[in-house]
Amino acid sequence: MKRFLLWTMVMGIFLCSCIQQGKKQSEVKDVEEIKLTSVKYDKEQIISFPRTLALLENNLMLVFTQGDEFVKLYDKSDLSFESAWGKFGNGPGEFISPQYGGLLKKGSETRLYLYDFNLRTLREYLVEEGNRLKLLSSKRMKDKEVYVTNLYALNEKYFLGCAVFGADAPIVLMDKDLNIISNFGNLKERPKNGLGSQSYVGNFASDGNRFVYAMNDFGYLACYEEENGEIKQKWTHYMEKPLFDGYGSLDRKRLLDGFTDVTIHGDKVYAVYNGKSDSEKKDMGGERYPTLILAFDIHTGALCEKYRTDRDICNFVIDPDGTIYGVGVNPEVEVVKYKL
Repeated sequence: MKRFLLWTMVMGIFLCSCIQQGKKQSEVKDVEEIKLTSVKYDKEQIISFPRTLALLENNLMLVFTQGDEFVKLYDKSDLSFESAWGKFGNGPGEFISPQYGGLLKKGSETRLYLYDFNLRTLREYLVEEGNRLKLLSSKRMKDKEVYVTNLYALNEKYFLGCAVFGADAPIVLMDKDLNIISNFGNLKERPKNGLGSQSYVGNFASDGNRFVYAMNDFGYLACYEEENGEIKQKWTHYMEKPLFDGYGSLDRKRLLDGFTDVTIHGDKVYAVYNGKSDSEKKDMGGERYPTLILAFDIHTGALCEKYRTDRDICNFVIDPDGTIYGVGVNPEVEVVKYKL
């Protein structure tokens, strides 16, 4: 009798878990799909794959990981080339592995932040007339034990970053001098013996003091709010149940790929979702590029809209007028446009 009761309890827990996981996986299917057709630029494009795509005034800014210059500006209307900067090296105006760190408005001024992962240095630029850049400061990470990637300017006082090594949780909050103030963002299901946070790396997007964090290797989205240096979690959204390996890291072999980029537009959070498994990756010749943009309610985290693009895209940004600019991957790398 005891064995029967124990077996019943175990099966009940197992079935509950399967139902919850199935509910999350079917959630995307339950939302009506809206198809988006890309508008191609007339101008021929010869670009390599960019790490980041962002809007800078009337220009698209692409940050690359290779090439003669790492950062290039193009007119968003016709994609005509505007300017480029950032050669390879560790001298003034040079980068080894630049990452886009966000834009901040201060009155009539716009400030651009670029972080070099290898040099562990954040550079702050004033965007002058004609999108010329004036270097205002260059600061190096203070903590030598914690390695941070995807550093992001939340506001004038605080920066966010993904801790790859040396921290207990995947997100760090830093002051304007890059001193680490707090470490947070663990999944509640993560084993306590978890080592490192490489599998928890993601992207940030913000609106005022509210920000979202979208993981790359797993379908997890979280919304937070900063108030006087204190971080409060507002909601989380799981695309599926998390699974872990023996080291406490996300088990990427058994999980679907997560979000490749995220942004906030109006009262919604838009994220490019991959949702592909390792087996699908093999069937596609090793490629994992997504064709799905999901929209979540910024107040509750509820999935409310689903867009299917006609091109594989990875990075994207949404203009205030609702135009989506994305980096199309197949059959060739190029910038394309969509209209929400």
